[in-house]
Amino acid sequence: MSEPTGQRRLLVLEDDVLTGRTIQTIAEFAGLAVQFTTEPDDFFQRLDAWQPDVIALDLIMPAMDGVQVLARLGERGCKARIIITSGVGSRVLDAARRAAQQHGLSISGVLAKPFSPAELRALLMQPVATSGRSASAETGTQQWPTSDELRQAIATDSLSLAYQPQVDCLTGTLNGFEALVRWEHPRLGWVGPDRFIPLSEACGLIDALTDWVVMTGLAWFADFRARYLGNAARHSTVQLPEHLHLSLNVSVLSLTNFDLFERLYQRCIELELKAEWITFELTESSAMDDPVVSLETLTRLRMRGFQLSIDDFGTGFSSMVQLVRLPFTELKIDRSFVFSSVSSEESRQVIRSIVELGNSLGMLTVAEGVESQEALTYLQTLGCDLAQGYWFARPLFPADLENWLQAYAQDDETRRLASLHSLQLLDTPAEARFDRITRLAQRLFDVPMALVTLIDRDRQWFKSSLGLAGRETQRSESFCTHAILDSQIMMVEDATQDMRLRDLKAVTGPDHLRFYAGYPVRAPDGSRLGTLCVLDTEPRSLATVQRDVLQTLGHMVELEIAVPPETALDSLTGLFSRSAFEQRAVPFLDLASQLETGVSLMVFRLYGLSSLASQPEHRSDRLRVRFAELLTQTFRHSDLLGRYSDDEFALLILDSEENVLNHLAERLQHSVAQIEAEFEPPLTLDVRIGRAAMLPGIKANLQSLMASADQEMTAATTQAS
Repeated sequence: MSEPTGQRRLLVLEDDVLTGRTIQTIAEFAGLAVQFTTEPDDFFQRLDAWQPDVIALDLIMPAMDGVQVLARLGERGCKARIIITSGVGSRVLDAARRAAQQHGLSISGVLAKPFSPAELRALLMQPVATSGRSASAETGTQQWPTSDELRQAIATDSLSLAYQPQVDCLTGTLNGFEALVRWEHPRLGWVGPDRFIPLSEACGLIDALTDWVVMTGLAWFADFRARYLGNAARHSTVQLPEHLHLSLNVSVLSLTNFDLFERLYQRCIELELKAEWITFELTESSAMDDPVVSLETLTRLRMRGFQLSIDDFGTGFSSMVQLVRLPFTELKIDRSFVFSSVSSEESRQVIRSIVELGNSLGMLTVAEGVESQEALTYLQTLGCDLAQGYWFARPLFPADLENWLQAYAQDDETRRLASLHSLQLLDTPAEARFDRITRLAQRLFDVPMALVTLIDRDRQWFKSSLGLAGRETQRSESFCTHAILDSQIMMVEDATQDMRLRDLKAVTGPDHLRFYAGYPVRAPDGSRLGTLCVLDTEPRSLATVQRDVLQTLGHMVELEIAVPPETALDSLTGLFSRSAFEQRAVPFLDLASQLETGVSLMVFRLYGLSSLASQPEHRSDRLRVRFAELLTQTFRHSDLLGRYSDDEFALLILDSEENVLNHLAERLQHSVAQIEAEFEPPLTLDVRIGRAAMLPGIKANLQSLMASADQEMTAATTQAS
């Protein structure tokens, strides 16, 4: 009986006859043509004669184990998709998968025995990109391009670049692109870079190829930025972040040719591209082959401002010493770990280790090969910075990229607005917990204006506003609509010099805005909601430490958004509850460390209130409420104030001067008399104060401050008695 034309073919090598027949039955029921054998020699004969599209292979066999079979398949240039099955542990299966991939084989997946029919069907029905009918015939030299053909392709611009988007893992904002070279050969069709890049290295064409890739990529990127970030951007429905970057792959063999990199640096200047927008990627193994040459050239590139990435990290054997010595700014997690992270605990642990390593070294981490929401979610939980893969987009040629960009921007905005509206923050009354942060920002940056903004579909609405009249503006007239496009702080030193902003009414009109710095505030799901921003009518800039401070203040806003007021605030006094106070103390103390200023804790304890609880109108609760109001009126609204227990209140202050603390304590004691006189009969309010201070340069923590304050209060009480 002949097979239907185009029917997918499955070849099974399995020494257990019952398992092999089971696989055959499941596959045939799914519509595949199947052949099954238990002998490796027979398997290879069928492979050549039948040329299957899919292979199911058991690892444990007596005559020739599965790893040997995989090696033979790699030598023969097998193009069939392979399903590895076995009863061995997951680590052995993962190792076999990686070994197969190193042989250039296409692995659909691994199945640990026993497996379900549904699991097998899912792998069998995966799309087959190219036919597997290529075992021995395709290994001939006629299938490989020649060096003369490659030289001609470079000289005549017969190569092309595709661009794969990279996005922020948490927010989903577009961060940049990786340029990937492609070659449509007139005789062979599409030839993969795994064929012609080694050829270029072997025949001395790698510098010419790198030159073509870089110069072509830079020209495209300059044109792209001009259309979406230049003057023409005003007429575009797509808005992109200012720091949008382009990643370009370079061979370690080109690192000895610094004239090449000097030429491309001059080209960046001609195209008005900042070097910091360009990332050069080198594979981990190649970067470590000659660390001396790498160190010299990479250092010079970093001095120019270029970013540097280790590609395929985790597949090489670089030492920690070498990694620290070389000035890389980015670690790129190899796609094999990301792809298998959904099913492999070992891969997840490798990814976790790489992300932690990158964070500890102050490097960005980028995950390649993200093909599912599950993989993306895991990366988000680890704090991985960027991601690329088929889940977002395949590498796209420029015309297709434009269409993808429009669709992605529309979908992203829909998700963002849905997240914003679900939080029910728009058009709500002013809240002290947000106003505390804008007051703190206004004081620390010495600016006339500080805002917490939310960007709705057509408007910018102020959740907290200091120094600016009104509660909302048109979105099209706002600075913040540009700030939410990024995951980094947007800083504009002089708005009259920024083509995005210079014609806005806030700049040309009576507000006369010049300086802007905005941190993009995110929802718990990563969606960009709006900003915490500071503004001035005079041009200025922020130092690095000030950017860190603004980011910490932005995290404070995100904490308030994530925790609803009914959870954060004490129901009686309206102050922060103990748990909420302790949560907010962490970024508050971080501020003290960043500013290198002292920090103080004052603890106020009311004595004798329990005796009032049985009296009419619950005088003890009335007294607690009035005392909380007194604290709010006495101290700065930018200080952190909370009800720590029934009769205990805590205050954190960005100051450690003894005379300041004494003055604050005296102010409070003078004000207590106001409360005592309000009650009939009058009360004598016993308020005891404990204080603790941490001097500048010393990292403070709330637990040690509370212990010191309690010790001082106990000592004072003992001395008084």
